[in-house]
Amino acid sequence: MHYSMMWIPALGIIVWGLSGWMITDGVNQKIRFKWIARLIGLAGGFVCGCIAIIIAISTIDDDKFTSTKTTSTVEAPKTKVLDLTPEILEERMNSNLKRLDSKFKVHFNVEKHEHGSLATYVFNDNNNMMITIDNESGKIKGIVMFTSGDGTIISGFNTLNIALSTVSSTLGDDEMKTGKSSDIVTGLIKHSYKDDEVFESGIRYSVLTDKDGVTTFFIGPQ
Repeated sequence: MHYSMMWIPALGIIVWGLSGWMITDGVNQKIRFKWIARLIGLAGGFVCGCIAIIIAISTIDDDKFTSTKTTSTVEAPKTKVLDLTPEILEERMNSNLKRLDSKFKVHFNVEKHEHGSLATYVFNDNNNMMITIDNESGKIKGIVMFTSGDGTIISGFNTLNIALSTVSSTLGDDEMKTGKSSDIVTGLIKHSYKDDEVFESGIRYSVLTDKDGVTTFFIGPQ
């Protein structure tokens, strides 16, 4: 595997771990046997990790590696990114969350690696987020949100506010007034879109909900 592609399996492993932990925690509250919950979390997390890898691969242009007859130099693949940096996403999300009267305030701690950067944020036990960043441009390659409600109204509002503020932030500054982000989030939650995905302004939004109640939102370039 080319070194510049190493961030893709790393992303899959992180998604596997985060979603597996959330699934296990949710199942533990419903059944008595913890070993069964761990198995379910392991399997469910693995599925989410595989989906994250597939989406990550889709952000790489088709002309991945090219070489010429006059030189043996291999060019790095062109990576598709959102027109958004972690700093701008953080600023917009906090502004949106404040308008929604949410208590959450986001701060991304970016961990820079040789071939890509990662940042995570844990809102609470039921909601967390991970973003992948292109080192060259400093822009976001993908956003993954994990949510698992506990059945309460407050939990539902928390999930909705996080999803709304995130989707709105990817569509532009002060976008919430247009209502487009609300339509997208509502459609995803209700599974109204074909294949549980929708495209808007060159951005792909999709959702995966497993039988244990963990909903994973994916956002990335089209």
